[in-house]
Amino acid sequence: MKVLVSALASLLFLLALAPDTHANTAIRQWSYADGKSFKALILGWDSKTDLVTLSRGNNDTFTVKRTDLSLADQAYVRQWFNNREQLEKKLKEAGGKMLYLQTSGTWQTDYYVYQPSTYKADGTDPMLLLFSSSGNGYTMMLRHFEAAEKVGMVLVTADYFSNKNSGPTSDKHFTEMLPQLEIISHDPKKLFLGGDSGGALRAYHYTADFDRPWAGVYANGGWLGRDHTRKYRANMRVAMINGHKDKNALHFTKGDTDYLTESRSCNVALFSFEGGHQLAPTEAQVEAFNWLLGNAKSEGE
Repeated sequence: MKVLVSALASLLFLLALAPDTHANTAIRQWSYADGKSFKALILGWDSKTDLVTLSRGNNDTFTVKRTDLSLADQAYVRQWFNNREQLEKKLKEAGGKMLYLQTSGTWQTDYYVYQPSTYKADGTDPMLLLFSSSGNGYTMMLRHFEAAEKVGMVLVTADYFSNKNSGPTSDKHFTEMLPQLEIISHDPKKLFLGGDSGGALRAYHYTADFDRPWAGVYANGGWLGRDHTRKYRANMRVAMINGHKDKNALHFTKGDTDYLTESRSCNVALFSFEGGHQLAPTEAQVEAFNWLLGNAKSEGE
């Protein structure tokens, strides 16, 4: 329960200090190059002086040289502000709210939450957790939150979970992260997993490895990896969305579909877009998201 309380406190602290829903602020743990760590909100970065402005709360604001931070945190700062202007413009147009969070506990993970303008916070909102094959949750959010807004779905993305970070350690990250995500108001019967390429494979695997009432999977250019033995959650809705030139993903579509429908009683729908092994465009995402939510039919239904 300690982890849950800590995560909730962080969320409430964030909302209290950041009423501007378009601001880049996040309470998280930072590390200096020498390994010393501290918790703070990021308020800004001056690329000319390379100074990062941070706050511990209670008007305790201070600056540090970006290069004095750990390599991971240096990259985090750049990631935050490289697309800031574009992101804030899109957020203003969409009307939703973006939260920048970090799990508490041993296996800390930065993650991002988009609450659409229709968010009711009454336990009825659908929620999708997307994994990025590169482990770049921020970019994954930038590429998908507009589609989430259009269908009225809470979207969560996370750093760390890359193709390179797999196995027992990544499972520990998710084990710690999952109950903290469940603090976010959503309908537990409308909880989806998804991702691109290896992120989609992770989503499939987690439906088997983590006991939750997963409603479905959004698989963008991802397949089961020739594994037709895992007990993926039964009776899910699975949206497979592939570029028309993605030969590998298309090659495995039939075998995966047969296994999921015949052995796991899943409802599988196929979606396509013009392109190769890449993220689907927003229009195609909307089509697949709507189908997952039961708002539309796929071809052949």
